[in-house]
Amino acid sequence: MGFITFIGRYLWTLFGNVWGILLVMTGGIDLYERFFDKKTRFPVWSRVAALVLIIFFAQAFAYKQLSENPPSMVSVPNDHCSMHSYVAPRASDLPSDVVRASQTIVICNKTYDVPYTLIVEFDSNISRAGLIEFPMGGMSEIHESFDDHTISAVIDAPIIRAYEPFIIFAYSANNKPPIAKTLTVKTASMTQHFDASTLYEPGTPQK
Repeated sequence: MGFITFIGRYLWTLFGNVWGILLVMTGGIDLYERFFDKKTRFPVWSRVAALVLIIFFAQAFAYKQLSENPPSMVSVPNDHCSMHSYVAPRASDLPSDVVRASQTIVICNKTYDVPYTLIVEFDSNISRAGLIEFPMGGMSEIHESFDDHTISAVIDAPIIRAYEPFIIFAYSANNKPPIAKTLTVKTASMTQHFDASTLYEPGTPQK
């Protein structure tokens, strides 16, 4: 793909200027004589000399333009899931064994088909695994468990859609809210690990 881009940029630079136009005109005169067997007013030696000079200047112009403005390459991003953790405000409707809560918003740049497993590691102990909420309605089949710093969920529905966020809730029994550190996504064909991004607390300006 990069080679094709370079060739296209080179041809455009070569022929899209006055030297390229002269080169095409000179070559056209020569082809006209060869195919129609008609002579023009310009002798052969002058056309050959002009063609060599025009090719020289056209090549020099093309290389100068390409060196100053190289063709840009389009890069395809790697698979990635970003996580942003938010400390939830204290609420009276939290379970009695919960002191602090957090929610982690996850956005992936690719689609993960079911079934898959999510494993979220937190920076402190969690006392309860919260819900995992997806933006699309319909049936959800989520088998969730937690152990110390980790929430694990085997999900049979729904799929993770590219660039559609979903939320993972977690609770702690002390004043330290559990903040997500890493996320692991396991499917039948691969396992991918992602690091957390940023922690935001209510009232804290987002950078």
